Amino acid sequence: RLGAGGGGDTAAVAEGCVASLRLLARAPAARLPSLGRAAEAWLQASLAAGALSPEMGEECLTLTRVAELEGSRPLQNLAWRFLKLLCLDAACDAAVSRVA
Repeated sequence: RLGAGGGGDTAAVAEGCVASLRLLARAPAARLPSLGRAAEAWLQASLAAGALSPEMGEECLTLTRVAELEGSRPLQNLAWRFLKLLCLDAACDAAVSRVA
């Protein structure tokens, strides 16, 4: 378990989330459905653990920009889903929302 009292490393969860979002945005060859699901799982785990950072918002926005530039509807859908997950979660603070 992660988070308060769970003994997990919330920083590692946040870093995993950022790394998976970064990979989706910057490595077209890695854009497999499994990576999209993994990135979503990392994001959900980060939200559940309260391990959020402005960097997550930045990476979600980068992914959105890349998807729009490439005109990739599936990638756009994924990026917008991540933004909604991040910004609409009760654990998302003002600093993260401002960036995203």
